[in-house]
Parts: sequence; structure tokens; C-alpha cells
Amino acid sequence: MGMSHPLSLVPSTLRAAHAPRARVCRLLVVSARVEDAAAFAALGHADGADAHEIVVEQRLATAPHRMGTEAFDAVVVSADALDSAGLATLTRLTELVPQTPVLVLASTDEPRQTVRAIRSGAQDVLLRSELTLPRLLRAIACGRERAARFTELRDLSLTDPLTHLCNRRGFLLLAETHARHLRRTRRQSLLLFADVDGLKAINDESGHLAGDRALRACGRALRNALRDSDIVARFGGDEFAAVALDVTPGAALVLLPRIAQMLEKQSSVLGLPRPLTMSVGAAPFVRGGSTLEDVMERADRAMYREKRRRRSALVDGSAAPDAPPDAA
Repeated sequence: MGMSHPLSLVPSTLRAAHAPRARVCRLLVVSARVEDAAAFAALGHADGADAHEIVVEQRLATAPHRMGTEAFDAVVVSADALDSAGLATLTRLTELVPQTPVLVLASTDEPRQTVRAIRSGAQDVLLRSELTLPRLLRAIACGRERAARFTELRDLSLTDPLTHLCNRRGFLLLAETHARHLRRTRRQSLLLFADVDGLKAINDESGHLAGDRALRACGRALRNALRDSDIVARFGGDEFAAVALDVTPGAALVLLPRIAQMLEKQSSVLGLPRPLTMSVGAAPFVRGGSTLEDVMERADRAMYREKRRRRSALVDGSAAPDAPPDAA
């Protein structure tokens, strides 16, 4: 077990004597070096008027748990811990709390070490020989700004700008993570693929702005039909995808009619020349280890079977009859 020591707390007498005071910085230092603990303890009181809280964790492997349960303004990790396993843990730290900057503390300005640390998610590298409180606080401030911009760009890269749902990339990342979780726990979920019926006709008859409104309405219908915890995405073009978490295959009997009801509600307020409908196919994550690719392929086939059924019904001159959901 790694030992953690709160080295410097803000004394209550100091709080009373210096009000209002500057904001206290709370820092997690991950290092097995005694001299690092002493150096940061000294920095904790270096500005005189305020003590900054420094918490030392000796092992990098225990830092993710600490980060997951406590709030820190920044994390400083000794470069000594950054072997291959340490670099992987460094990446986990940056993914766990992406808005918290992670800085690396090194003894030498070694370019390869710096590049490896930055590639693993570190915001900056500090040299022990140049460590002062102003430099540390400046690195934390700059690191927080870079982390915020990175988080913003990452969110933009995973979000569809039209519907504000996940995009294809975001869906695949979240769905793959969920699929791995299901393989470990043997729980069940349902994947849905949906295709907007007649979107080209809407674009041709009413213009592309109307088509955009239709896509946004379809996204809202799916989002409203499913739970907040479920994954919903615009997969591309007129296709949507969703994962209903922790449900049995029989849930399709409830979910697909609910989606149709939500689409009907959206259609009533849009004023489109034709009602909004979607062809939806469903496929369960099979107990014992379905891969995401396998489930997506089965849901895609089910969706196209449903689309062919609807087209055949229209050719026959009648509305698409109600039918049991096609859960592959």
C-alpha cells in the first residue's frame, strides 16, 4: 500500500488573520522521494500569507483511486515512476479527471522523457532544480487552461453539431467500453439502429433546412424515448444508433413503439409535408461475450429488413402495418 501524508494544511488561525485571502491550491504529489515531499512541503508555505495543501502519494498505482475520491487542483508525478506501466497509469489519471492538469517532475530536461509524458497526457514537465512556488502555480494555471481547451475539443470531436448527440466516433468509443463491461459482468443490453424514412423526399420537397429540422426531431425522439443513462448517437447521414443499457431483448417490444410515439409528437410541431417515421432494428448483446461489431451487424440487418417491409407495404398501397419489433 502506498502511504499518503497531508504535509501542509491551512491553520485556522491563519485563516482568521488574513481574510479575505487568496485561494488555496490543493496539490497531489506522486513521488517516492523523501526530498520531493520535503520540497513541496516547503513550497506549501512559501508565499507566507497562505498555506497550500500538499498531499503526497508514494505509489503511482494508487493515485487513480485518490483522484477518483478527492478533488485536487493539479497532480505532480515524479518521472521516476514513468516506466511503461507508469505511462499507462498517467494516461488513466488524465482520463479520470480530464479538467485537472497532470505535471511531471523530472531531474533533467530529457527530450524523449518529456515527449513520452506529454503523449501520455501530461500538461507540462517541471525540473526539480528550477522548482519555485511562482513557477509551480504558473504551470498549474497554464495546465488547467490547456486541460480545459483539450476537454472542449475532445467533446466537440465526439458530438454531432446538428443534433448534439454523440457522433459516430463518440458512439463507438462509449459502446465498445460498454461491450467490454458486459463481457465481464454477463449483463444484458440492447443495441438499436434506426434509419429516417423518406429524408431525401423531405429535402427535395421542403429544402435542406427542413431536412435538418427532421434530423433534429428524430434525435429528440430517440433521446426522449430512452433513458438519460442510455447511449444515443447520430451515426451518420440519416442513421442513428443507441444502446439501451441493462435491458433484456424483450425490451424492444416496449422501446420501438415508444420511439414511434415520440416521432409522432415531434411531427405534429414541425409542420413537415409528411409524418416522421424511422425504420428501427434491434439486436441484443448475447450473454457470454458478443463483440460490438457482431451486435452492430445484426442490428443493421434487422433495420434493413424493417425498411424493406415498410417499402413493400407502401408499394402495396397501404400504410406500413404494425408488426412485432425485429430484434435480431
